[in-house]
Amino acid sequence: MVEVSTVREILRKIFMHAVKAASPQKLIQQAVHRHLNYLTVQDRQYVLKNNVYLVGFGKAVLQMAAATVPILSDHFQRGVLSVPIGSNPELIQQLRGQNLDVREGAENNLPDAAAQETALKIKNLVTQLKPEDLLIVLVSGGGSALLPLPKEDVTLEDKLDTIRKLTQAGATISELNVVRTNLSALKGGRLAALSGSNNVLSLILSDIIGDPVHLIASGPTVPPLPCSALEVVSKYGLLDTLSEKILKCIKEEDKLIFSIDKKIHNLVIGNNLKALEAAASKAEELGFASVILTDSLSGEVRKICSFYEQLCQVWSVLTDVDKLLNSSQFPSFHVNCDSIEDARCMIYISGGEPTVSLHGKGKGGRNQELALRVAKILPMGCVFLSAGTDGIDGPTDVAGAVCDPSSVLPSLDSYLEINDSHSYLELKLEKRDFIFTGHTGTNVMDIHLLFVQK
Repeated sequence: MVEVSTVREILRKIFMHAVKAASPQKLIQQAVHRHLNYLTVQDRQYVLKNNVYLVGFGKAVLQMAAATVPILSDHFQRGVLSVPIGSNPELIQQLRGQNLDVREGAENNLPDAAAQETALKIKNLVTQLKPEDLLIVLVSGGGSALLPLPKEDVTLEDKLDTIRKLTQAGATISELNVVRTNLSALKGGRLAALSGSNNVLSLILSDIIGDPVHLIASGPTVPPLPCSALEVVSKYGLLDTLSEKILKCIKEEDKLIFSIDKKIHNLVIGNNLKALEAAASKAEELGFASVILTDSLSGEVRKICSFYEQLCQVWSVLTDVDKLLNSSQFPSFHVNCDSIEDARCMIYISGGEPTVSLHGKGKGGRNQELALRVAKILPMGCVFLSAGTDGIDGPTDVAGAVCDPSSVLPSLDSYLEINDSHSYLELKLEKRDFIFTGHTGTNVMDIHLLFVQK
């Protein structure tokens, strides 16, 4: 029997190893190569002629830029980055010294006036480019909040109110981005369409299940799929709650016009699966059997909790585990249960991005709430970790939490009823279950680690 206190530390180590594996520096170096005056990315080659410009927006683009600019060296001219408040100040100063205008915004991951001002600067830069210039666009999770430039006649407050109502109603990140795209002057391919350059290279760190490039940061360099924002707001019964100008904008369809000569290449350089594979490798290094279940967990945290409850109940009967995974509503990889039949303990590894339907005004995040809800159903000796790879869970300064049955006190339900998981972990458990990382510089969704033992 492994002591719970030991398990908690093991899961923390595995999580941090997974986050480091999704480091933007590593991913850029793996994807972008230069030889003399040629830049090679995947199967594309670009000739460098002292005419390279760079823009970026998202939680990971600061470190993405720090890895990209040295590769370009003297061919890089200038650029603009929109990064979260609280980003690495030393790295910001370093990049500013390399002719990058780095600006912070989007406090608590919400669009604000500072981010809007930066978005306007990005628009101004790309529209002034010449056809022969090379525009490199760095994109990562959080990019939607950091590139807020509403269409004419729509204010940022109008847009925020719409997204807030959808979030509280339980809309998925994909649904949110469909609406954001419809209200934006830059998203949904509009940034690329506005660019004066005929050569646009977009390097993307995915924070969405399935890596849909048209939805990551609302796809500023990708023409949107024919999805209806009107259907999304109708689905959640919000038609009567939105302003007339928002409804008018949602109902209107505009067509993007791309130059015939324009070449746009969108490349996903990293995603959740890379982090999960690193977690499995670390678990093995530490001497524990592990299984990657899926990188596609989505839906309400209560539904996710139910899945983990079933997994805890049947994990020791391997045929039942196999049956549960194969019949699960969550997409999963093929798991060879024969390879773990002798294991006395197991670490199940999953990733994705659940959602929380808000029923109260408490302070929390999906990872903290999920960790506490799973703790309620865990058998003794089992431990569960849920944390965001960006280091920020909701409007808090923690990445998530690692919990076990000892985390459950009589007052827990009263906190969960009002979505106040953060206050519970802070006040009742004195922060012992928090996972503090600060801004990690990356963002590839969430990681769940479930340790079970017989």
